[in-house]
Formats: sequence, structure tokens, C-alpha cells
Amino acid sequence: MISTTEIKIMHICKDKKERYTTEKIYRSTTPSKWSQKFKLGDLNINGNAYDWSGLLGAYFDETYVVFDSDYPIYTRYLDYLQKFPILIGILERNFTKSVADRWKLICSLPQKAVADSIRPMDVEYLAKTAIYKYLYLLDDTYTWHLSYEYYMLHLSYNYQTEHIMDLECFFVTHELFDTVLGAIYAEKHIHNETENEVKQMTTYLKTSLKNHLKQIQWMDEQTRKDVNERINKMKILFKVPEIMRDDKKLNYAYRTLRTSYNYLNNLFSAIQYIRGVYNRLLSGVTETSEENWSSRDVMVYDSHVALYLQLDEVFIPPGMLQLPIFHHNLPAAFNFGGLGSLIGTAIGILVGEYG
Repeated sequence: MISTTEIKIMHICKDKKERYTTEKIYRSTTPSKWSQKFKLGDLNINGNAYDWSGLLGAYFDETYVVFDSDYPIYTRYLDYLQKFPILIGILERNFTKSVADRWKLICSLPQKAVADSIRPMDVEYLAKTAIYKYLYLLDDTYTWHLSYEYYMLHLSYNYQTEHIMDLECFFVTHELFDTVLGAIYAEKHIHNETENEVKQMTTYLKTSLKNHLKQIQWMDEQTRKDVNERINKMKILFKVPEIMRDDKKLNYAYRTLRTSYNYLNNLFSAIQYIRGVYNRLLSGVTETSEENWSSRDVMVYDSHVALYLQLDEVFIPPGMLQLPIFHHNLPAAFNFGGLGSLIGTAIGILVGEYG
């Protein structure tokens, strides 16, 4: 009888380079698998000229990237971007009305704060509200509620309800303070004993898979060699960025973020901070581990294993390292049945199910 592992291995392509010829994706510019590749010049059609090069050049002025008309872009919304100049023109013609509507929106968001006699026009209030409300989840088993996926799912069902204020707070927190939340979580859950146990578990899983590979009688030697090589090169990422474990680096990262009781000052400060983050990512000056976690596909405190099929990588967020999935004081059999089975499934998928 052929086992599940053998069935997955049967789907391996012998030539790995052939699989990646048409889709080689790098971490710093990882597009969605649904995105299509275009040129920056493709955004201007039918005379709808817009200075995309100037706009991107001004935003990413801390990099050495040249945004000419041949600069490659990845998007699922080409039609919308091509119509963007028209939308800008409409806004310019109705500038007074749009500004008034925007201020109505700004003033409507902090109604709860006004009711609680808190200064409303303050991003710091929004951020602290979300942090204090959700921080207790960092020690709970329901860390998925801190994930971006949960936010979007909840937003789709409750956007028009009274919970919109909480969701807006939550979104602001994710945009501005995800590194801080990750640092708090890493401090509470990551220590040498846990790290060693997870490393031993992943090593054992890869070794077991390679031993099973030797016992498969029907496989030819070249395919066996290719599969073994893929297992050896597979990356199982567990390390969190140094920025989340070093107070000095964390403080330096947020040095440009200033908060006050002036809403617009807070807004400009937040935009400037996020702009600096994107400039660092595009320039390639981030630490490898920091760049790995700078993605909404997986947060440090998520409680699910993440896969990057194109790069043969498995991410094990620290959010997995808690009850009921894992605890370093539990017997090894319990931890292996929980965390080990999830990691093993992820490794099996990378080995061959999508090969």
C-alpha cells in the first residue's frame, strides 16, 4: 500500500529550475499569486497622463530606485489604476466638498471617545484603545484574533455596526505598532528551552521524512536524489527579528513617530513613519528575519503555520507556542501531536503536493 507521504512525493518535479522559470518571487517585492506583471508606463492610457514616476520617486526618496516607464509592477487592479487620473480630476473639481466630507468622517470616528470624556482627535488614543483591549490576548489561546485575516473577516461582517470604532482602532494598531506587539509577544513566549525543543522537533521531522524516502521501492534514484535535496534546502523559519528583542533597536525604529492632541499632526507623523518603513524594505536594508515577518501573510503572534511555496519556506510563528498546541512543560508526545503534526503537514505540502 502506498502511504500518503509517498503520494505527495510522486508529484515532485524532477527539474526544480523548470518549476521556477516563470515565477521567481523575492521577499522584498513578493506579489500576490493572483497579481499580474505590468510596466509602470502601462498605467497611463487614452491620454490619462499621470506622473507615476514622479510620485513614486518622491515617496521612495530614501532609495536609489529609478521609477521609469519600464519599471515592473505587480497588480490585480490594472483597470482601476488606469482610471486613477480621472478620479483625481474629479476630486480636484470637487475639492471643497471632499474636504468637508473627510472632516465629517474624521469627527464621526471618535464618538465613543467623546462619550468617555477622552480627547477624541488623537491617533494615540486610537492606538492605545486597541492595544489595551487586545493585549490580554497575547497570553490567551486565541491569538488568531490578533491576525490581519481575522480583522478583514470581522470587518466584512460587521462594517456597518457599532463595532466599527474598535475595528478602526485595531487596524491603526496593526499598521503602526505591529513590531511593538510582536516584541511583547516574543518577550513573553520565546526562551532557550522553547527554541531548542522546536528545533529538535523540526530536525526530527525532516530526518524521519528522509528515512522514509529511502524505504520507497518504486522511486528511481534521480527522483529520490531530487526529493532529498529539496528536503535539505527547505527552510523552517522560527527566529524572530532582532528588532523585536532589542529595546534600543525598537526605540530607534519608532524614533520618527510622534503623537500629540492634534489629529492632523498625528496623521502626518503616522504617514511619515510608514513611509520610512517602506523605504527601508525597498532599499533592502532590513534584517533578513525582520523582512520575513513584515508580511500580512503571517504575523509573529499568529497561531497558524505559514507556507511560501515558491521559496520552499515554512514559518512557525511564536503564536503557535502556546496551549493547547504547545507548551514546554507538556510531555513530548502532547507537543508532537499538536505543534509537530501541524509542522509535519506543512513540510509534507512543501515536499510534493504542489510540486
